[in-house]
Amino acid sequence: MNRSWSWTAPPGDPPDFRHQYQAVRFLPRVPGSPTLEAVLEPAEAAPYFTGVREPMSWQEAGHLAADGY
Repeated sequence: MNRSWSWTAPPGDPPDFRHQYQAVRFLPRVPGSPTLEAVLEPAEAAPYFTGVREPMSWQEAGHLAADGY
């Protein structure tokens, strides 16, 4: 499945900007508040962390971002 899309721009419009990474939305002025709903036991929490790996350095993250992830 091709997850990219494009439209035909009218003459004079700039060309489409295509990227291969997920767009991230950062909205610093949108209010929010965290709510603790439950405290999980270690055995209950473990499945949520199966895919977590050691944090990467900012240099490695920069290289990945420059390469389009």
